[in-house]
Amino acid sequence: MNGSSLVTSLLWFVAILALIPAALWLLKRTPAGGAGANALMKNVAVLPLSASQRIVTVEVGTGDARQWLVLGVTPTSINTLHVMAPRENGDAH
Repeated sequence: MNGSSLVTSLLWFVAILALIPAALWLLKRTPAGGAGANALMKNVAVLPLSASQRIVTVEVGTGDARQWLVLGVTPTSINTLHVMAPRENGDAH
């Protein structure tokens, strides 16, 4: 392998390594990666109770069919604790 092809191979390797984080960043911000304005489920708030237990409020549905679910989450189960209409400002605090 001569010096020119070695430099070219090294440049391609560096370019591919640089593209991996860029592709992951882009995927995270596209609907295919889970992002999107029209998501049917949205995390509203999380309250950690212990290292393995938490209370999570999620918004499900769209338009007039939106609801907030208050869920108790443990390593072995997820239980619905309460169902309520969402607040107008979209903030659980």
